[in-house]
Amino acid sequence: MFGSWCLVVVWVQVSEMFRSVNIQVRVFIGWLMGGASHAKGHIAKYRRPREVASIIMQRRAVRKSNRMQRPTDNLRADHVLTTRGIRVLAAIADCVEVGDEFPAADCASVLRFLREWVLAVHMRKEDEILGPAVAMRADEEAAAIVGELMRLREEIAELAHALVLFWEPINDLTDAERAGFAETVQALVARLERRQLLEENDLFPACDANVPVDDQLDWLEQFAQLEAARSSREFWATKVDQLATNWLN
Repeated sequence: MFGSWCLVVVWVQVSEMFRSVNIQVRVFIGWLMGGASHAKGHIAKYRRPREVASIIMQRRAVRKSNRMQRPTDNLRADHVLTTRGIRVLAAIADCVEVGDEFPAADCASVLRFLREWVLAVHMRKEDEILGPAVAMRADEEAAAIVGELMRLREEIAELAHALVLFWEPINDLTDAERAGFAETVQALVARLERRQLLEENDLFPACDANVPVDDQLDWLEQFAQLEAARSSREFWATKVDQLATNWLN
């Protein structure tokens, strides 16, 4: 009697197990056939394969669009604008050197761009935030490059200050003054280009390779604070574009 009762219990448990497995198989088949099919009283728990693939692609797109910009990418974007401003200043110097009327207003604008944004914002990002980290984390060669960049910044600042004397000339420039203006601009442009070359080829790669990402987490915020305190890249991009229309086209 006891053995018969045990067999009944086992039979019931086995029946329930096969019933559960059968329902799960029907649900899975319904998912494969269209996702909306369901066993009696049970809606499919899984999405259709095409729907799952679509969701995966959407998530990947979101992750890609939200991928954090590296601080060096921000500085490379600064260099695009700086290079455009340098070309404007060089074009002005060429015209002045050959005897054209001195463009006081445009010269004042481009020199203000160099002093108020390139020196006071962009180079501070590099020399006060990125440079010290590279000097600490990278090798001695990288540290030496940081030192050279600092020296170039001092020379650039001195040359830019010297050019302020030509903003509002009282009379037309003499031949000697024209030659002096052109030579000063050439020296300034050469140092700006040298500095950018060192940064693009050595400083930025050294930063990306040696400075941990965790150390860079707040750099973009610090960059934004520098721009907010002085002026932004977007503000000067409009002004440089206006100057480029006059001098580069």
